[in-house]
Amino acid sequence: MKSVKQHSQMSRLIVGSLALILFFSINLVAQEGNPVNGEKLFKSTCAACHKLEGKLLGPALKGITEIREQKWLISWIKDSPGMIKSGDKLAIQVFEENNKLPMIANPQLSDQDIIDILAYTKGEPAPVKEVSSVQENDVANGEKLFKSTCAACHKLEGKLLGPALKGITEKREKDWLISWIKDSPALIKSGDKLANEVFKENFMLPMPPNAHLSDKDITDILAYTSGEKAAAAGDVVSQEVDPAVKNGEQIFKTNCAACHKLEGKLIGPELYKIGDKRDPEWLKAWILDNNALVASGDKLAKEVADSTPLVMTPFPHLSDQDLDDLLKYLAVGDVKEVVALTATSKDEEIFNEPGFGVLPTLALTILAFILLSLIIAATTNKKVEEGEEATGSMLKSIIFNPFVRFLLIIFLLLGGTWFLFGWLMQIDVNEGYQPIQPIAFSHAVHAGDNKIDCQYCHSSAKNSKTSGIPSVNVCMNCHKTISEYKGELFDGHSKENLDKEIQKIYDAVGWDKNEMKYIEDYEQKPVEWVRVHNLADFVYYNHSQHVTVAGLDCKTCHGPVETMHEMKQFSPLTMSWCIDCHRTTQVDLTQNGYYKNIHDQLANKYGVEKVTAAQMGGLECAKCHY
Repeated sequence: MKSVKQHSQMSRLIVGSLALILFFSINLVAQEGNPVNGEKLFKSTCAACHKLEGKLLGPALKGITEIREQKWLISWIKDSPGMIKSGDKLAIQVFEENNKLPMIANPQLSDQDIIDILAYTKGEPAPVKEVSSVQENDVANGEKLFKSTCAACHKLEGKLLGPALKGITEKREKDWLISWIKDSPALIKSGDKLANEVFKENFMLPMPPNAHLSDKDITDILAYTSGEKAAAAGDVVSQEVDPAVKNGEQIFKTNCAACHKLEGKLIGPELYKIGDKRDPEWLKAWILDNNALVASGDKLAKEVADSTPLVMTPFPHLSDQDLDDLLKYLAVGDVKEVVALTATSKDEEIFNEPGFGVLPTLALTILAFILLSLIIAATTNKKVEEGEEATGSMLKSIIFNPFVRFLLIIFLLLGGTWFLFGWLMQIDVNEGYQPIQPIAFSHAVHAGDNKIDCQYCHSSAKNSKTSGIPSVNVCMNCHKTISEYKGELFDGHSKENLDKEIQKIYDAVGWDKNEMKYIEDYEQKPVEWVRVHNLADFVYYNHSQHVTVAGLDCKTCHGPVETMHEMKQFSPLTMSWCIDCHRTTQVDLTQNGYYKNIHDQLANKYGVEKVTAAQMGGLECAKCHY
């Protein structure tokens, strides 16, 4: 007989208590917040309206978890308007207590993100992290902060409420941008000329201050707007640039590049390895104040000054360290970081995966027709003569079956019509057209790498029907001093080939790159560019109406030109393509009082908040055909 050990009441109580404690401990670990991440999220998401202590737009949030339940707070932070609409009594009470100021929903925050924020509002001290002496730009953090702080009013490319921010660091100084982003109203009140100029350029729309952002946060945002990329797994930097050489390169570009090139004569002589020809200390004294060096009686200085009628600008603002860095750069020249990228098979699949197009669909349709014919023939096949066991052939049944013949005729008519219509619709549709041009001009180099604005070359797009082809004189604004190609090679071209392409510009206008002047009595030869975009003669299109009035970006019609080496037609430019654009493009008529009245009337007529180009008459035939 087996003995059964029975648990006493005390042992069962102990086991149950341990299980309950284990359950709560697991739950607490899962719900534990990270105050470090919470502080970061609080500053980027909540600090515009709340402070930990003291009222701002909303109430102080320190100790909020002692007043409200965590589950309710998570729902409130994620979607407060939805909770108010649902009739939640506490949500309505909080809404009324705060003067019915609407709180922005934050669906982008996960439950764990909100738990981290709540942990920060408890006032728990965050663990101190060791900070390295050299802080690198965190582009990933910059992207996150941009989306949470700036994206409501700005885009990287294209105007929103404020201007596009891509490349803003090339137009404004970093220190000024940090002050502007932190507290633009104070900068305007201080009388800063640039701040007031930017304020007026943006229709005096106030930019909210972002005092919660640290200098490092703003530096990360600026790194993101400059187009820097976060380091990806598999990226290996095989060569690093000496910071001194990098600083020297910047000093050269800022102070010397207007008159000198590393290799080749410009206004002054080439400076590559100039330290091998002159003593470094003499070079420093010459750069700081060449006039003083000549006046001191220095023979070499007087000899150099007499060799050219042009007087060199002194640079007394450069420090000894700046001069050392400059000479280091002149000694080694351009040194670039070489990055080896590891491509993944997943990236290749995105571009190589075939689609399911028209031809497979047509093949399946034909297969279905054959299958249907066989089924009909099999079910309607009869004996040739009464009493015979043999049946007629399947092929004979298909040929002489009237229903199958009827299906075949319909199929041939529909298929023929489809092929004919498709062939006719391709007439004068030149999507993808990419002619060979007389000069290997790369939009990817000029608009992409060098970020030259489209309207610098196509200047008539903003005030004329056509965008215009730039004259070679426009090219010469830059290429007077750029006689050779130093960028990355493309399309199988060698450096020698691309230098010859630049020479074609000089041959057209008669420019002597060695003497740096135009050749007298030279017979200029215009460059015969091949037209890419060509609308039908019966179509009227006005660039200024779309670029200046509608504010369309060039990419809307011409595609990502900054990635194209040889220009091609990106869009079909068909009538249906234009009509679809007019039907979906909303028109902003609220910036002018007169047009706002028209906008309100049209909005009431169509029952919409914003009218489209089609609702303003964009589908009227006479707009484009007359």
